[in-house]
Amino acid sequence: MAENSEWEEAKKKLLSIYSEKNKLSRREAEVLAEVIDGRTNAEISDKLSISVSTVKKHVYNIFNKTGVSSRSQLLNFIFTSQMNQND
Repeated sequence: MAENSEWEEAKKKLLSIYSEKNKLSRREAEVLAEVIDGRTNAEISDKLSISVSTVKKHVYNIFNKTGVSSRSQLLNFIFTSQMNQND
């Protein structure tokens, strides 16, 4: 359990920094948190009570604001930039 709460705290901090740096809206940050957790668009839609097309639009906006074109690039960019800050 402690590992999970540590991960959630680290994720919150990472999201806060990353969202501010890339000027993500609150909802985009919420969607990004779900993407980080590996959820599909349909799962994000259910969890956040928004349509799948709205999820897709938020993901598209996140990609544009961060300059990536896929979820794997996005996750790589987030975690690489976090590791570089810790060095």
